[in-house]
Amino acid sequence: MELLERLDWDTRFFGFPIAKITNPAASIYELREALGLMKTRQIPLAYWAADHPSEDVRREALQLGGRVFDEKLTFSAKVSNTSKIDPPQTGLVQSYRDGMSIDDLKQLAVDSGIYSRFVVDPRFPPDKARALLEEWILRALDKTHADDVLVIPQANRVAGMATIVQKDGYVSIGLVAVAEEFRGRGFGEALVRAAVTWCCERGIHQIQVTTQSANQPARRLYLKCGFELAKTEFIYHFWCDVTSDPPALQR
Repeated sequence: MELLERLDWDTRFFGFPIAKITNPAASIYELREALGLMKTRQIPLAYWAADHPSEDVRREALQLGGRVFDEKLTFSAKVSNTSKIDPPQTGLVQSYRDGMSIDDLKQLAVDSGIYSRFVVDPRFPPDKARALLEEWILRALDKTHADDVLVIPQANRVAGMATIVQKDGYVSIGLVAVAEEFRGRGFGEALVRAAVTWCCERGIHQIQVTTQSANQPARRLYLKCGFELAKTEFIYHFWCDVTSDPPALQR
């Protein structure tokens, strides 16, 4: 696998070349090589999902301009264990239906991303970060990025939502949010429980969800619902001045 992989969708969306460093355990030399490739190929931004880098690698990444904009936590649970929680109130959570407020869903998507690296990194324009989150929910609704969108309708509003993606042998909960005026009513927990029920109905026995370390309410919610921390990743952004010379590749 090539060390630096161009990301076509991100490139089209943000309007400038973006790539990712493919090795989660990249060495100091590989990080320097990746920065050199970025300059050679005129790529100003690369993401790196690092899997517990050593102190030396973290120091080198910092010196090369890398910054951690997301400490990504993956929580996982076996449905047989999680499903011991009492089911949510009957009829509270439903699948999205045509006619429900798209504007509410867009705002919920934006709310779900307040700790997103695209929001936290100041070099992304705020309007593009918002547009990205809105695009995600639209692609979930058209089944491009999700198999189902669970919602909590309240009168003419959508009070909360969670996107569901079925993968190879497990289900992933994607975007999760409850509108500010409806918080404190247990709606977040109801959405997670409904996602577990969704798994049970399809004979799927593993479920996971990711969030940011900074998102304390989400972390508490998933632990309360029987999930356990399964994986931690450190998501770096390397912004590169493509007009200068590449760093020396010294071992």
